[in-house]
Amino acid sequence: MELIIGAGVAIVTAAIPYYLYKRKFKKSMDLQYFFSRNGCSVKKELFQVIDQTKETLDIAMFLLTQEEFVSHICQASQRGVKVRLISDRRQSIEPNDKQKANIKKLIECGVPVKVNSYDGTMHLKIMISDKQTVTAGSYNWTYSAEEKNDEVILILRNKKLAEEWELIFEQKWKDLKHYSSFNYYVCKKGA
Repeated sequence: MELIIGAGVAIVTAAIPYYLYKRKFKKSMDLQYFFSRNGCSVKKELFQVIDQTKETLDIAMFLLTQEEFVSHICQASQRGVKVRLISDRRQSIEPNDKQKANIKKLIECGVPVKVNSYDGTMHLKIMISDKQTVTAGSYNWTYSAEEKNDEVILILRNKKLAEEWELIFEQKWKDLKHYSSFNYYVCKKGA
């Protein structure tokens, strides 16, 4: 009898968070996931999200060394999408010439870029498209992520979730204590 009661309690306990989750996100969430090194191109899935964006594209990306991402982002900006990027300061100024060059290209095509000014690492790998779609995972926008590493990306199409993540991105963007505008030319001079 105790076993049956215990099983019942376990089922109810597990069902409560699921019920609350479903209640919070009333519509079903469209969720896709892609693993690198699994026969599909994760970057092509991400390009599709970027290319389908119509109004806003907010990106927080630790590493951005693949030029193809920059091309897709610049094309989005040129077609009128309001694009913003936050990246990691150390990756953007110190060891990574590809990242510096890509950020310079983004700035030149009108994309405002901020980097963290706090001591830690800005290690996020997210994108929010039109306050409707969120991408998140371990996948940096690099050659290694696409060709060498085991990585995963989730694409979640849910307006409520995207709006919540957008609020968090907006807080980071406006946080002048922990994030500052990136100036490639000041960085280049060693200042």
